[in-house]
Parts: sequence; C-alpha cells; structure tokens
Amino acid sequence: MERHPLFAALENVRDLAATTVLQYAIAPSSVFVGLTQSLTVTITNGTQNPLTLDSANNDEIDLTFPVSPPASEADALVDAVTFSASAPTGWVAGAGLQSNVWVIAPSGKYTFGPGASVSVRFDNVAVNATQGTPTILVTEYIGNGSGTYQMTVTKVAQSLNVIAWPVPYNVGLGAGSVLNWTSFGGTSVTVNNLPTGTGSQTFKVSGAPPYPGSYTVHLLPTDAERTFGIVVNTSDGRHAQTAVPVSQMPPLITQFDAVGTPPNPMPAGGTASLEWTILFASNAYLAKPDGTNRPVAPIQQRPLAVSPVADVLTGAHLNYTNLPTSALYTLQANGYGSSAVQTVEFPIVGAGLLYFKFANPPGSGTPSVMVALDNVAWTAYQVSGGGGSYNDVSVLTIYQPGGTSLVYSLGLGDTTNPQIQYFNAAKSGNGWTLSWITANLASLTLNPGATTIAPGQIASGSTTVTPTASTTYVLTGTTATGGTITSSLNVTVA
Repeated sequence: MERHPLFAALENVRDLAATTVLQYAIAPSSVFVGLTQSLTVTITNGTQNPLTLDSANNDEIDLTFPVSPPASEADALVDAVTFSASAPTGWVAGAGLQSNVWVIAPSGKYTFGPGASVSVRFDNVAVNATQGTPTILVTEYIGNGSGTYQMTVTKVAQSLNVIAWPVPYNVGLGAGSVLNWTSFGGTSVTVNNLPTGTGSQTFKVSGAPPYPGSYTVHLLPTDAERTFGIVVNTSDGRHAQTAVPVSQMPPLITQFDAVGTPPNPMPAGGTASLEWTILFASNAYLAKPDGTNRPVAPIQQRPLAVSPVADVLTGAHLNYTNLPTSALYTLQANGYGSSAVQTVEFPIVGAGLLYFKFANPPGSGTPSVMVALDNVAWTAYQVSGGGGSYNDVSVLTIYQPGGTSLVYSLGLGDTTNPQIQYFNAAKSGNGWTLSWITANLASLTLNPGATTIAPGQIASGSTTVTPTASTTYVLTGTTATGGTITSSLNVTVA
C-alpha cells in the first residue's frame, strides 16, 4: 500500500534528536524580543498505529521553558513565568513542581489515531529582550517509558519583519487553513498568491506590537501545495516578507476497527461497535451489508453500533440461497486526488434446528407444523409444501452462510428422510413423561444421559424423567443410511 504523504511530512518536523513516541512542534518558531506573544505546542501521533495515553498510568508530557536566571538572557525565553495555558477537551495543562515546568496530560484515557494531533496554547508569553535561540525541553512519560525532544524558538530583533505560520499546515479538499502572523515596523500586511479574486489581500496594522493578524485561505482543487507570500509594508515603500506553504492532502483513514472483542463468529441478534478516525476527507460513507451507504462525518467517530447478521439478512432481500460467510463493512473517505477505503469483516454463523414437528400426535387433532431454531433471530428459513393432512409432506429449509442449507422433512408421506414427528412432555406424579413419534429411523438417543432407546420404542415410545432443575431434553435420530434429525424439548421445573 502506498505510504500517505502525511507520515513522510511528519518525519521532517523534527529538527533535533528525539527519543519520544509522539512528535512535537511549536508555532510560531520565531518571536520578537521584548514583546508579549502566544505560542502553540502541537502534539502528534506520527506513527501508523493508534496510541493511547491514560491518566491512570500517570502518562504525561512535561515542557521545561528556559528562564533567566539560571539560563543566560540569550538562552532564556522569558525572565519570569507569567503566562497561562489552555488545553483542548480531554486534556489538562498546568504548572508543575517548578514554576518553569508545565505538565500536559490526558484528563482520562485518550487515544490518538495515526496522524491525529492536539494543541495546547500558551498565552501572554513575555519574551525577554535579548536575541537568541532558546530551547524548550519536552520530557515524555508514556507507560513505562520516557523520552526527550527539544523545540527551539528564535528570538528576533524589533525591526521591520513579519513572522507567519499556518494552522493547519496540511488540509483536505475544500478545507481552509488560517494564516497567522505577527509583524513589526510596518503599517500594513499583504497576503499574496491567493487563488481567487485579485490574488492578494491587504490588512492595516493597528494596536500595539507585535501586530497580530490572521486570514483563512483555501487551495484550488488541483493544488497539491500553495505557497502564500506574507509581506509587511511601510508607508515609505520598504517591506519585509516571508513565505508560508500549505499542502493539500489526500484523504486518510487512520483507524477503522471493531471496539473490544465482538463474538467470533457473530450470531444472529449479535451486535458490535465500529469506530474510526478520518483525516483530510471532504465526505465519507459507510457501506453496510444491508446494501445501504450511510453518510458519516469525515472525522473521528465515536462507536457506532451495528448488527452484522441482521444487516446481511436484510441485504439478501429474502433470497437466502447465497448468503455470504461474513458481514462486510466498507468505509470510504473522499477528497483531494483519491479515495481512502478500509474494511471490517465479521464472520457470521447461521442457526440449527431445535424442532420441526407436529403440534399434535399424527392422526389426532388438526395438523399443525411447529418450527423452532436454536437462534430465534435467524430469519433465513422457510417451510414449503404441506397441506391439510398428516400425509402431506412439509419441507423446512434453514439457509446457512456460504450458500449451504439444512433441509428437513415432516409428513407421513415421506418414507425416506429422518423425522421426529412429535415430542412432548406431560407432568406425571413427581416426574415427567416424555413421549415421541418418529419415522424412518434406525436408532434413537435421548440426552442428557445418552440413553439409547430400545428398537421397539423408536417409532413410538415414552419414558419418565425426574429432573430437579429445568432441563432441555434432546432426541437424536439416525436413519440406516446415516441421515440424522434432532428435536429439543425444555422441561421447566418451578
């Protein structure tokens, strides 16, 4: 499978040696000296597997901001920690044991899908007045392991300049990216190479430096990448500029699977839950075994309950002769350049026979056929034939996954196939009398107990049982040629 460009791009994020599991980036990576600004730290799962962090395991990420003293003025980011932090839902951020250490941690259990990110914003960062390149140390504690990474921030002079960065760097088809900037020394900022209109947009500078600004940009549907020029201009014609690339990514399904451990194989009436994470898609849908395409939000999906066997049976449209052996769910995400497709498959199991018998002993009362399967939710069966007398032959067909069937006959007119025509329990003193009528059998066994019925009682017989608890009794009959039939009877003891 071709590797998605996101993961190649994430590898290029790290500019210093790292031993962390997650990846870290700070924006902006340059700030003006002596001014108060905001910084955003983005934490990304750059692997191609889901990663789960859990507060119960004390999983956390520590950020150590260099402060003067003890760091030199050039190596320090700030002279005092006066800033605050805000974390997204599912996360907390707060000061650690040392004032310059901030702890970022999940508030409970949090799962990163591959390529997924969270961002923590630090506001009112009062950058000190000396130029330099401070290093923010990331110390990561996940599970039993730990690792470190270094993020650098360049402190630049208060001179004509503009610092710009996009959020996010990578977008999907039709999605926008916010170009952010801070400037110094100019009267206006112009964004160039816009794909529509005049191709540029100019914003007047106002307030106190650094002069912040932002503008949402979009790419053309054919753009793999577009580089936007950000220019700060002065009233006397001077300017400074920077370039900001934004990439358009094909859709990516980073996770699509069943929650937990669903039954395998899946019985009729069984349910499961599906969850997924999609990135960079403009739309997505879930193709179900019932033949429908359900539109889904092209984002992270909380567990969606599905009924695999019910969906398969619905999709058969009452034609059960060629049922599949599994329920297949296909997730498709559409967007720039291509579609992403992943599947989840649930092997399914059919149903067996509990009984196929007459409600009354043959020759007494009105003929009535009774059918029960060992899974009442399995609807893929039919009874054909039959009529108004016990001589008429009814045929029960129980369709199975994979195109096979279980076929049984019932009726005095059938002299070949195994039949247990009647199986009944009647209260008798302290026990119960089990009675039966069969046809075309060479042997008959009663369980529990593996009791072999005497030849003279195979065609019609009875026995008394004294269960102390509710018990299911099963007759198993075999023909001379090896054909078998079973019939179950539940005796309830109050």
